[in-house]
Amino acid sequence: MRRYFEAGVDRRGALIGEGIALAEERRVAMKALIPTDPSGALRNAVPMVVRQQLPEAVLSKLEERISARGFYGVAAVVPESGKDLEGSPYQRQAVLQDGSRYEVYTFGERLAQVTTAQSVMSGVAVDGVMALDEKRVRPLENGEIPDPRKPVEAACPVSGKAVLAAAKEGALPPITKETPAAEVAGTIHYLCEGGHIVDLEQKVTAAEGGSGGGIKPVGSAGGWTWGPKTLLYIRVAFPDTLKEPQSEAAAYEMLRASSDFFIENSYGKLSLVPTVTPLLILSKTEAYYTQKGGVHELRADALALAREMGYDVDSYDLDSVAYTGGPGSFGGMAWVGAKGVWMKSFSSRIESHELGHNFGVWHSNFWETEGRSVIGMGRNVEYGNVFDTMGSASPADGHFCAQFKSRLGWLSSDQTLERVTRSGVYRLTAFDQPRLESGKRYALVIPKDDKREYWAEFRQRSHGGNLAIRDGIVLNFAPWGAWGSSSVEGSNGGVHLLDTTPGSRDGVKDAPLVIGRTYSDWDSNIHITPVGKAGTVPESMDVVVNLGPFPLNHAPTLSLSASSWNVAVGGTVTLAASAADEDG
Repeated sequence: MRRYFEAGVDRRGALIGEGIALAEERRVAMKALIPTDPSGALRNAVPMVVRQQLPEAVLSKLEERISARGFYGVAAVVPESGKDLEGSPYQRQAVLQDGSRYEVYTFGERLAQVTTAQSVMSGVAVDGVMALDEKRVRPLENGEIPDPRKPVEAACPVSGKAVLAAAKEGALPPITKETPAAEVAGTIHYLCEGGHIVDLEQKVTAAEGGSGGGIKPVGSAGGWTWGPKTLLYIRVAFPDTLKEPQSEAAAYEMLRASSDFFIENSYGKLSLVPTVTPLLILSKTEAYYTQKGGVHELRADALALAREMGYDVDSYDLDSVAYTGGPGSFGGMAWVGAKGVWMKSFSSRIESHELGHNFGVWHSNFWETEGRSVIGMGRNVEYGNVFDTMGSASPADGHFCAQFKSRLGWLSSDQTLERVTRSGVYRLTAFDQPRLESGKRYALVIPKDDKREYWAEFRQRSHGGNLAIRDGIVLNFAPWGAWGSSSVEGSNGGVHLLDTTPGSRDGVKDAPLVIGRTYSDWDSNIHITPVGKAGTVPESMDVVVNLGPFPLNHAPTLSLSASSWNVAVGGTVTLAASAADEDG
């Protein structure tokens, strides 16, 4: 590029061929960079002030600049039974208003965004692969000349003041520090001052419903997670195989079990009203969808077939498309925060897990530490919570964790949660039951630091006769820190199950903190001890929480004695233990 700009006008033509070749090489490198480092791809994009001086033959080979509004989809994936997941547990895509579709890779704030029907997007793309900026607003560069083909707003969108009197048809002057501007969904906005870009970003984000950007409200009475939800279950087959994924009767039975799960999980606040279609035959072959069309075209075609059969597809709150073979190496996949499920494995666990994503929650994960630390250095294990259906548990036992239930509006913070701010004894009632009772507490929330908080919950479902669950409490971290399926600094949007017995033979299955054991977080001066069941119906656990360093605390004392030190085979011996705590 430097040689091109330094060359005289009469000599530049000879360099265009070389420029095209270099741009094509760069395009290949950029396409490889986007999935691994989308932030780096944006930083390395050709500056606009340079692009605007390049010949069209070279410019057409460079990455495409995106500033548009469209559908932003986040799909959560469950691996096939007995197989490891191929790739990321979350897949993102964008469909712009002009119909162009992109496989999306992003970073930062965007990773927390759920599926959004109309989102403002800014980024760069190569051959259908987009690096999406975490910010929706693109500040124009100093020296950049606003594209005359794009709409221009001369009034500052933050203050409302007219900024550019000369904002009229024809060429506009280059951007300077005195005339800042930003691009939002293909429209140029002039600003009073550069600092207004932050305000504009907040304004645009808020218009989408906040940083989460969900299509429907999450966790409000009468909203997306309350009431009876109609579900259209579409069974499809490929014309060249005609393989039925599941019988109509089996589908109804699976959906009945899933509805029962949600009725109990939500304490009667949410239920499913399913409709199962006859087997519908897709118009294209299995090979077509596998090699070209993909899962999104398959779902679109399934919905179109259902419409032709007379189903008012848009009137259903939820929909699932069931098929066997074809595209997608997963057991199930779903949009996060919006309707839409793909089913390739058929069980109420998979359906309930995927619908949980539709309602707006991510995965329930496990914090795997190094050595024998509970919360020290470690890594995120996706789906690693073995007690939660949003992890790897089965619906029969695997109620959503208390933090997810709170997010979905099923456990309201003013009535059922206790935020622990002082030392004391707290009674924690089992929350994995069909109903709530007034005046009882179903989760303890204990702040740790500015990033994390503990959520303590008491489960009484058997989980295969797990004694640690029966006689202990489960500790989770609420969603925290960075995103990324193998993150060492966060929970990838989900909760983190903590293993209070790290390194044990039973692995994560004995993660609960059992009666009589104390978990101490010395960095934050938090000490948690379940001291015994209360014998209530439903059962509850009394938990002592001590907050503080307690520098004058004394260690407890213990003496152990036996009635005899030499006991014959089959004889009787009496053991006695006496313990005391000077500080009570």
